[in-house]
Amino acid sequence: GTTVDAFYVRSEAGGTAADVAPNGAAPELSRVTLVPGNPMRGAVTVRYTLARATPLRVSVHDARGRLLHAETVGAHALGTQRWRWEPDTTGRGASPGVYFVRLATSKVTRTLRVVWLRDGD
Repeated sequence: GTTVDAFYVRSEAGGTAADVAPNGAAPELSRVTLVPGNPMRGAVTVRYTLARATPLRVSVHDARGRLLHAETVGAHALGTQRWRWEPDTTGRGASPGVYFVRLATSKVTRTLRVVWLRDGD
């Protein structure tokens, strides 16, 4: 793996973070993917699956590790969910480039690398 400003980043086909729990059980947060995939234009959508209802913290960082956006998404029900970031309206100083979207529960953190292009670029 590659360490970038305290993030553990996994580069895998389709921008999917690994779904392996150390004890073999279903992880609390899994199947974290970009929809439709890199590079992204316009809004960034992340799809993820929760094994149980739990609060989720989501943050977006630029390539230097600066925090651009953070929110706590309320207690989501178990199952597949989506989260959307619109860089032009919610990102301070967002410009085309590489970003990291970090999703965290109390037990699991997943980070995705996003290559974002503004619509029309």
